[in-house]
Amino acid sequence: MAVGVFTALGVTFLLETRWLLPLTVLFLSPALVILGRDARRNRFWLPFGLGIVSAAGIVGGKFLLESAAVMFGGMLMLVCASIWSVLPLVRRQGEKMSEKRVFEVFSAGCGVCNGVIDEIRQLACESCEVKILDMGDAEVEERARSLGIRSVPAVVVDGRLADCCSARGVDLEILKGMGLGQA
Repeated sequence: MAVGVFTALGVTFLLETRWLLPLTVLFLSPALVILGRDARRNRFWLPFGLGIVSAAGIVGGKFLLESAAVMFGGMLMLVCASIWSVLPLVRRQGEKMSEKRVFEVFSAGCGVCNGVIDEIRQLACESCEVKILDMGDAEVEERARSLGIRSVPAVVVDGRLADCCSARGVDLEILKGMGLGQA
């Protein structure tokens, strides 16, 4: 069937190994990039590792071992890795968060900082504990430095600097994704 489709399209040369290997790698690359992006965002690298192993299984099974079982096993593992990588996101959006999340806002007391504090307090729910930390305090300043905070306002969620605050300022949508306002 596939040969007939490729013949009708006039691209039967793509079925040769010298073309099929680069095309296979080309089509596996976006899946691995997405798994890597999700791993970085979720700070959970096991699905990405499984994706690398499964891609090796697909390529190795098809081109090195010429084993359909290994190739299809790699495909199955890639599907499993993809599902596994989105589970933290599904859990975060679908489940009610049972434990209290701590949002620490590092502030210099300026108008911008106060505006962010007001917005975070408005969005906070019963599962959110909001703490305001004054950068004028030497202990707070030292903690901010240890967390990698370079500008204020900055928000730390459960002891981890929010991705939005590492370089470009507070992004409420990212904070909502980290549990702000989700009971």
